[in-house]
Amino acid sequence: QKIQPEENPLKEKINHFAKTLGFIAIFLIIAVTLLGIVMGFEALEMFLISVSLAVSAIPEGLPAVITISLALATQRMVKVKSLIRKLPAAETLGRATYICTDKTGTITEEKMKVRRIFVNGKVSKLEEKQAEFLYKIGILCNNARVEEKQGKEYLIGDPTEKAILAAAKDYGLDKKEETEKQPKVKEFPFSSDRKMMSKIRLSKGNYISYVKGAPEIIIKRCQAEFINGKVRKIGEERKEELMEEYEKLASEGMRILAFSYKILTKQAKEITEENAERNLIFVGLQGMIDPPRPEVREAVRQCEEAGIKIVMITGDSAVTAKAVGKEIGLRGEVIEASQLKKMSDSELGESLKTTAIFARVSPEDKLRIVEILKKNSEIVAVTGDGVNDALALKKADIGIAVGRGSDVAKDSSDIILLDNNFASIVKAVREGRRVYDNIKKFIKYMLSANTNEILLILFVMLAFRRPELLPLLPLQILWINLITDSFPAVALSREEAEEDVMKRNPAKESMLRGSMLFIIISGILAFLICFVAFYYYMDNIDKARTMAVTTSVLFQMFLVFNCRTKKPFYKFKLNKYVIYAVIISILLHLAIIYTPLNTFFKFTFLGLIDWAKIIGLCIVAFVLLEIVKLKIK
Repeated sequence: QKIQPEENPLKEKINHFAKTLGFIAIFLIIAVTLLGIVMGFEALEMFLISVSLAVSAIPEGLPAVITISLALATQRMVKVKSLIRKLPAAETLGRATYICTDKTGTITEEKMKVRRIFVNGKVSKLEEKQAEFLYKIGILCNNARVEEKQGKEYLIGDPTEKAILAAAKDYGLDKKEETEKQPKVKEFPFSSDRKMMSKIRLSKGNYISYVKGAPEIIIKRCQAEFINGKVRKIGEERKEELMEEYEKLASEGMRILAFSYKILTKQAKEITEENAERNLIFVGLQGMIDPPRPEVREAVRQCEEAGIKIVMITGDSAVTAKAVGKEIGLRGEVIEASQLKKMSDSELGESLKTTAIFARVSPEDKLRIVEILKKNSEIVAVTGDGVNDALALKKADIGIAVGRGSDVAKDSSDIILLDNNFASIVKAVREGRRVYDNIKKFIKYMLSANTNEILLILFVMLAFRRPELLPLLPLQILWINLITDSFPAVALSREEAEEDVMKRNPAKESMLRGSMLFIIISGILAFLICFVAFYYYMDNIDKARTMAVTTSVLFQMFLVFNCRTKKPFYKFKLNKYVIYAVIISILLHLAIIYTPLNTFFKFTFLGLIDWAKIIGLCIVAFVLLEIVKLKIK
């Protein structure tokens, strides 16, 4: 099965935004050129002005700001143990509406340890004298291995199998010794569909099938029970009793595995999965606890506040998953794979609104859940570690492979969770939201700043109808665009996250939502103060243009502080990069005015009184915009 990578949501929004601005720019070029020609302005000059205005209207610094913001976010996310493989994922994670997460090792500590056993018809202590055969099956049907390094033994393999091996070792059994006594002949490996595994071993001339797996699967396949060294036939009533014992242990949040065996009469080549795993003899249960990470409960609470729905997808039983969910504060319905398979897509889509846990699911079930969430226009982050998780990871908007996962899972992912910890995902979400907010601040700043140039030129053309009074020349427009759209705009990418960043729902709306009124008012204010500065000196057109350009530049230096936060500017943490950017931009503009370069731009010297007027106008506009922010809020 092949899954095509999904279009990134940020890329979709930016593409739509860019197309809209592109159409506006083309319309602007045509409209201003034709208007100027009709009013008697020189055609070439009007065309150059139109192109300059179109350039100023388009935030060409946006790709740089997005790239820098994402790159900085990538650095910050590494510090919270999230390695970004695909740059846009740093922002997309911030707009996730669903996080579909594994349980073992992500929500839990992955420190699996056998805590309870059920053997000889009762729940017993781990050191139960007659539990030897249960522990032996745990060794003989196990793929974990014992390695030795610098005289110290350690276990390698699946966490569950390592826990079973460790319990047998504590009991006094040695894997090497036991497996040498009964060499392996054949193996039928575990799969998420079968939920069991078996190993065929040769013991004293007999082939014995040792089987372990999900209790509900194993118990159904048993026709006898091993109690105190004797084999007793069992019926449906006893099977139900065994299921009740299993559910009692699982309700304590333990992962339970059942162990059984069967003596085979067939030759090795005739042994099939069917005859090796039917009519088994039940031996017992081992219950392993994998405690939730202490920080996960708080992370789940933060997700609820942030409007993110958490869905736990696990291969464990519903009873075990529900117990763990309760410990971490995960509220909602529990659905097992058997129920899931009976649901239509529409039914599943509806139930996802209230479901918090999916139990006993396969990778195919996980993929289906992701696909349905995406059909419902949700932005989905999903975790995975196995080869079979690759499809779901690729289909999701943000695929998150855990650090201990397979190479295939990592290659299919957008993010690698270095510490396997769910809480790290939530920290990365915060960084993603910070990126999105900073991109919105940049766009808000750019559009607010660039509107006034268009309004100023159009108003003067319509009001005075005199070509010699054109308020801005093409080169001057490009200078304003260069000096204001570079350093200050890029500095906004270094802004800290707002205090409420994790207390609001994920952003699904347009990137301009909530900013349009501010953009319009700031554009009008900028136009008014630039026109006043221009009009006052109209008898000296070069000085009038210098005043208009300088007022526009200085206004935008103040504007960057307006756009940093929704709160009053003095209540937000100082961004030193914005200060540096403003100082550099002002120094560059002063260099153009007070050096021989001014003849190239047709600027003239400005005196202290001129600067006082410009600064006064800009301060008035700045204060009014701060008031507008409070009113909009």
